[in-house]
Amino acid sequence: MTINKENYSQAITDIENGLAQGAQKENTKIRDTFLKLKEAFETYRKGADTVLGDNKVLKIGVVGQVKAGKSSFLNSLFFDGENVLPRASTPMTAGLTVLEYGENNEFSVDYYNDREWSTFEGKAREYDNAISDFKANNPKAQALNDEEIAKQLGLPDDAKSAKELVSNCSPAARAKVNMKADTKAFSDIRDLQDILADYVGADGRFTSVVKSLTIHLNDERLKDLRIVDTPGVNDPIQSREYRTREFLRECHGVFLLSYSGRFFDSTDVNFLSGRIGSEGIGTVVLIASKFDSVLQDVGTKFPDALADAWEDCERQLKKQFRRNLATADYKGEEPRFTVSSGIGFSIYKKPRDRWDTVEAHVIEQMKRFYPSSFGTDEDIKDTFFDLANIDEIRDKYLDGVFIKNRDKIIQDKMNGYFANATTNLTKAIDDKRRALADHVKFLDSTDVSEKKKVREATEKIVNDFKRSVERLANVCDQKAEEMRKRAWNSVSLSWNCTIPTTDEEVTANRQSTFWGSNKSFQFSYRKVDTQKLIDTLVKDFKRYADELAHYWEEGTDKILKAIDKEIGNIITEAEKRDTEAHVDADSLRDILAETIAEMSNKKTLELKDNVERAKEEVINAAQDCEITTSFGQMEESEARSNMKAEANEKKDKIRVDVQRICSAFQDDMKTMLEASKNGVTDVFKGRKEELKRKANESIGAYLAQLDKDLENKEQELAQYKEAIAEIDKIKQKL
Repeated sequence: MTINKENYSQAITDIENGLAQGAQKENTKIRDTFLKLKEAFETYRKGADTVLGDNKVLKIGVVGQVKAGKSSFLNSLFFDGENVLPRASTPMTAGLTVLEYGENNEFSVDYYNDREWSTFEGKAREYDNAISDFKANNPKAQALNDEEIAKQLGLPDDAKSAKELVSNCSPAARAKVNMKADTKAFSDIRDLQDILADYVGADGRFTSVVKSLTIHLNDERLKDLRIVDTPGVNDPIQSREYRTREFLRECHGVFLLSYSGRFFDSTDVNFLSGRIGSEGIGTVVLIASKFDSVLQDVGTKFPDALADAWEDCERQLKKQFRRNLATADYKGEEPRFTVSSGIGFSIYKKPRDRWDTVEAHVIEQMKRFYPSSFGTDEDIKDTFFDLANIDEIRDKYLDGVFIKNRDKIIQDKMNGYFANATTNLTKAIDDKRRALADHVKFLDSTDVSEKKKVREATEKIVNDFKRSVERLANVCDQKAEEMRKRAWNSVSLSWNCTIPTTDEEVTANRQSTFWGSNKSFQFSYRKVDTQKLIDTLVKDFKRYADELAHYWEEGTDKILKAIDKEIGNIITEAEKRDTEAHVDADSLRDILAETIAEMSNKKTLELKDNVERAKEEVINAAQDCEITTSFGQMEESEARSNMKAEANEKKDKIRVDVQRICSAFQDDMKTMLEASKNGVTDVFKGRKEELKRKANESIGAYLAQLDKDLENKEQELAQYKEAIAEIDKIKQKL
């Protein structure tokens, strides 16, 4: 039988009753089997209830990594570019926000409960203790701030975020913990903007304790529609991560925003395959967000040629998207692709005097590279309107893809969910049934005299497994350090201390001490070519950062593949020797997959901010290269000599400044690389204990049950056979 909308209720009741009866069995192995099936079925049922529950409202998620521009995108789509939903500057401020229709304009806020907040406080204490221990054992640590120490230690994101939450929690905010949801009315967008600043703004009074908020708008565009702005793909706050997972289960389609500067990387690919596709979501619009950033990156390659730069960048992004998608385990329909600059729509909609500092900076950068396209305020607005691409996204995708095909998308989601979920549940049932059937064969062929041999063999399998995992952890440390050194030694800054110069013509007026004898003369000198210097160094910084990240991630990939393969082989070998299947190989493989994924997330070197910081320092240093000499009553020869001397002095000074900047930049790179290495290896160190513990736990109950099974062989055999028959009945309901 296939579960569908019509027979769902009766089938669910029958299955739940069967599993509940099995979970009451006295036999430990049988009871655990039914409990695990019950847990798997509960996940299935929750998802099915959600999918079947409300099929009139089309639910669309806005997903992506932290700082991908999700809030700016929604502000453009529904709030005319106003910063109603604050831009998330840190994981703490990246909340889950629901937009839906309401007769009255109001919003409600959900706060963390006591249990969740206690978890944050505990992790914050762990963070503080780690920092304190480091300072106590490292005399030079006093020169570092806590954030720098945390990077060096490779402290996990959840600890850093918990510290941020707790540190920013005022007494007034703490009083909100465990409170029921607050509901507040607002009159218009500006009013909502002012109120929300307290609840989800980076410096909001209650931001640290807000788990999620729902905004009801009297906006016809939202009728029968629910839009959810999710936290980052890898939200370090687990309770919000759980809410995001719950929403994706009921979600019909998504806008997946991927920052153009590191477009559709492994984190995005894994999220698309593992979280979007697995929930039966078939309609995906992939948006290369913050598109203006890559246009700035290629500005020197396409001087004042915005159209050419746009075409080239879009082509490269599409190529990267298709290349990475081809290697992904994604079974859904190919995502639609487009680009957008969320900040562009805000610039377009607002008058010049309301552009904020971030917007003004973006405008200046674009002006610098493409002056012809940003000559006047009107040019600026028109160009940023095109870059935002919001009208096309609204017409072509929100209205043309999602809303126009509402019924089909909802039905496809329902079919996709039941197909995926039923397949997963059937596999779980088959695996557990096979384990019970194998145990029946084992009991049939084993007597009490052989029990000791079985026990010893079982314990040896687990002990061998634990030793192999421990050995591999040590190897992982060594290999990671080798890869770190190899990556570090593979790159270098190519700047050779040469300061580029250009001829500069000077006209001087010599003031004479004699009446009427003033004299003009012209000469040239070699002036520091600041623009060429900046462009050369920035290009070198970017190349250095890109190559370092490439070599490190390439090396780390080799380590992860080796670990995955070797641990996988160790589990498989244990499984072959464990003919009775009492070692929970599936759980071990799940832990392994999670470990590899977690290590993969830690390997990424986010170096763009370091490059930007070095770039700004070079720009600031270059501003001090202007010649300020006045000639007064100097003779021409003296003026030439003084001008040349000052030019050389400026050149020497900028050389020293740039050497200092380059040295600091490389120090930053080294710190980031070390932190990434520690992050990768610390994941394995932490999870290895879980692997060993899980292996131990899986045999403890088994050995105890084995004693009982062999002592009461006939009675236990009957119970196992009865349990297998009950599982067969349950499977028929699917």
